[in-house]
Amino acid sequence: MNWNRPVFWCALLLLALAALPLQAQTELDVEVAVGDSISRFWLQIPAGYDSTHPPALLVWWHQWGGTEHEMRDFTEFDEEANQRGWLAASHFGWTDHHWNNPMAQDYARAMLVWIRENFPFDEDSLYFIGGSMGGAAGMVYHNNNCDPRDFFVAATASGSGIMDCYRRAMEYLAQGDTNRTMRLVFGGLPEEAPFEYQRNSAIHFADTIYSMHFNSRHLPVLLTFGLNESFWKSHALDMDSVRQGFADTTFTYENPNPGHGFRIMWPPGICDWLSGFRANRYPDELSINADEDGRYYWVYCHSTIPETTFTRFEARKNMEENRVDLAAIRHVARLEIDGAEIGLDLQDVITGSWRNLETGQTMEVVLLGLADEPDSVTLDGNIFTNWNYDSTEQQLVVIVGNGGLFQVFPHRSSARNPLQPLPTAIKLSGNWPNPFNSTTFFLLEQARAGQVRFAVYNVLGQEVWQWSSWVIPGVHRLTFDAAGLPSGIYFYRLESPIQSPINRMVLIR
Repeated sequence: MNWNRPVFWCALLLLALAALPLQAQTELDVEVAVGDSISRFWLQIPAGYDSTHPPALLVWWHQWGGTEHEMRDFTEFDEEANQRGWLAASHFGWTDHHWNNPMAQDYARAMLVWIRENFPFDEDSLYFIGGSMGGAAGMVYHNNNCDPRDFFVAATASGSGIMDCYRRAMEYLAQGDTNRTMRLVFGGLPEEAPFEYQRNSAIHFADTIYSMHFNSRHLPVLLTFGLNESFWKSHALDMDSVRQGFADTTFTYENPNPGHGFRIMWPPGICDWLSGFRANRYPDELSINADEDGRYYWVYCHSTIPETTFTRFEARKNMEENRVDLAAIRHVARLEIDGAEIGLDLQDVITGSWRNLETGQTMEVVLLGLADEPDSVTLDGNIFTNWNYDSTEQQLVVIVGNGGLFQVFPHRSSARNPLQPLPTAIKLSGNWPNPFNSTTFFLLEQARAGQVRFAVYNVLGQEVWQWSSWVIPGVHRLTFDAAGLPSGIYFYRLESPIQSPINRMVLIR
């Protein structure tokens, strides 16, 4: 045994801590195995820690050139955490220039596993913070790790964080090639490894089709930058602009003092802000760019091209209507949903708009948890036969072409005749995808024949597009092509035969 290894002394300290109640804050330096390598991290246990009442955990991601002790030695976040009774931790992150890459994320997860096993924490109050290179790490980690059954970031705060590694690499080149570390981590210049730069950035500003920021729609994000710090300010304000009208919560402010990284982060205010949020694991609406197969909130996604590209889909649930809507936008082979997990009544009729926007392609929609084979499945009110039921896996697999309005009639679920007209009133389903790049779609569910008018307005209230037609009963798809319109927020509603509430959509070029 190597008596000098920190892990040995950590084990002795853990034995001592187990024997005595904690009267003051305690610091640990820990090593854990990650594959064939070793990750090291620093952990602070607050005074009065009680494992039966797990506290929040505040995780710091170090700056370029930093170590796992940066939080302790150069910030006051450790003191703030202790005053609040929070656990605080910081890991080395593979190297002193981790750039939030997959290996650094694996090291962070190994740290979280060790802490959970030894010092349980409130896993709905997991907060990530960092400065500069580590400033975007919380958002990047969440974008790539948003399985609700795993460690899930409740909120994240950044001190002049580098939101877009692609953009920052170009800025470094323009400044005289002053930093080449991203090439080492990502495998070359941006044009040589574009996918790696995009999937390990909080956002890709140049073309948001190739961006992971969609995944953080429901992640609260705080962005800080110093006075007149132009590069960091541009990253933060551009991120704020993209998230406006799309994301749930973004808070951006300019520190009245110049500076960069942790130097312009105010621990009491930031921790107050973080403490107002808990993990939102099952939001009603999802907008996902998946960089690999896996769970994204409550949908498991399989890609047709699982490497070096993004799989794009959207999903939303409405338990009052026992409904799940899905839109496969790009490179989707299969989407799986556990009905019981999200609260569907699997004994009643399940409704959903399941659409595949890739012309000429098919995808599979899989509903898990059905104990019996359904009586029938309909598409736009007609019997649909392109499905199968696996009794061993208790799953229904529906093969979707272009898609439409599906209804699944579970065994003995309803006396309703599935061949009756589906809509009972006029209804406009919100546009998908949203946000969108150029084209988006609406579903109009019409109970009886009549004249319908639909309109789109800009933020000034000016009508920019309208559609009107005599519509027969059934389900109809409307296509809105935003060609010639600038990026921004737009509003839409049915004008007749009823005047529906105004809804919002976001166009991103």
